[in-house]
Amino acid sequence: MGLKELPPEIGQLKLLVQLFLRGNQLHDLPLEMRALKLLRYLDLGENQFRRLPPFLGDLSQLEVLNFDGMPDLELPSSDILAQGMKAFLTYLREQEQIP
Repeated sequence: MGLKELPPEIGQLKLLVQLFLRGNQLHDLPLEMRALKLLRYLDLGENQFRRLPPFLGDLSQLEVLNFDGMPDLELPSSDILAQGMKAFLTYLREQEQIP
């Protein structure tokens, strides 16, 4: 079964560096995760996301963002993906500005 949602209190874990959420039933993340500024590794694989939350683009220390195993996930063009994590984070931030 797995988790269907994360509590907003996760944002209080400000020293968190790695977060493994693989294999749950998550389709969204709490906005409070924006406070996890030291996060370097985030595994969201095999969940129910259709779009990744734009605020993930604010996590500037993120080096690895795993999102495999989600066939319905909207992704940017392969050009953006090929440019690496910084380009991908910029893409996510820009999605926040689109209504």
